[in-house]
Amino acid sequence: MRQLRVAAIAITPPTFKASGGVSAAIQLTKEIAKLCDATMIVMAEKDSDEIEDGLRIVRHRATNILLPVSKFLPRQATSMAWRANILQLLRNGHFDLVHLHNPHPPGALREVADICLKLRIPYVISTHGFIEFNDFSRGFESPAWQKPLLDLLVRRPIVQVVRNAARVMMLSPQETPVLLDMGVHPDRLRVVSNGVDAFFSARIPDGQRRNLVRRFSLPAGVPLMLFVGNHTPNKGIDTLLKALPLMRESAAA
Repeated sequence: MRQLRVAAIAITPPTFKASGGVSAAIQLTKEIAKLCDATMIVMAEKDSDEIEDGLRIVRHRATNILLPVSKFLPRQATSMAWRANILQLLRNGHFDLVHLHNPHPPGALREVADICLKLRIPYVISTHGFIEFNDFSRGFESPAWQKPLLDLLVRRPIVQVVRNAARVMMLSPQETPVLLDMGVHPDRLRVVSNGVDAFFSARIPDGQRRNLVRRFSLPAGVPLMLFVGNHTPNKGIDTLLKALPLMRESAAA
């Protein structure tokens, strides 16, 4: 019997050098590769093909028609125009299933989903990033005049993609109302939470810990809380700050 062939595709502008969505997609697909024949496809600035921890990672050169005039445009506008034509990659790969990660740029996401439909390859999608793209006021503090344009260029493509997905994998059950409002049938919703790399649960040696405290002038003798991410409302930094006084043990942040 032929082994199941899965293509995981990370949708993201190649200029985003550090992307949590891409990193999470690669880590998950490395685990999937232990169970079946899996390939990771990433939008990139140039083509490459390599094996990393047993996973084939294909970085496919993306294109952007706005690059020649990008210096005259807002960064957000330029990032929306990235595309990656992966028709031949999917056709030649003879994949049984496609797993989509990340909804930005939404146009690129819809383009890849349309290719899957054209080739009759079922696809599933994870909801990393869906909440902020569904509620622009909360996620990006967008002014009211921008909302109709954002709805046309951002939310509608995502809605089209999730409605045609074989399964939508939510990070939390709290996302259920959002997906139902997008028109996804509840039978196609599943909860697949983010995992934690075992590396981060390992205790570092006391000597190394003392060196870090001294190097960054950190307070000693109390737990330390570290936030890593964009300083945007959708990341919930305000909630973290409100929670600090409620902790049973004081901590430094």
